Amino acid sequence: KLALIEAVQGRSNRALALLDQAVESNPENESSYLNRGNYYATLRQWKGALANYARALELNPLSVFAAVESARTHLELDRADIAVVELNAALDIDPRAPDAYELLSSAYEKQARKTDAAAARVEAKRVREIH
Repeated sequence: KLALIEAVQGRSNRALALLDQAVESNPENESSYLNRGNYYATLRQWKGALANYARALELNPLSVFAAVESARTHLELDRADIAVVELNAALDIDPRAPDAYELLSSAYEKQARKTDAAAARVEAKRVREIH
């Protein structure tokens, strides 16, 4: 939380140092890598974001959040093919993840797979209505 405060106050170097410290103090904590990955993503430092999401997935291969965020980053890098694979893996873990369906729709759009994109949007809406 301190890292977020530092980031909001414009002290990105301090924020990153706090995130690094969290990872160093508990290198088996998936959340620390997710937080640091998210911070790198806000800085548009995609390589750092992907490395942290990958480590979070190593620690917890069932982390839907890590898979979705990794896929989101791949979409930023115009790697829709990788994003589709990651999102389908996330949905295999939790078929009730509306964010995964919404992002999958975007990935399919980038691949010009309009029918699949529409189906993913419908499923995202259906899942949101259930929960």
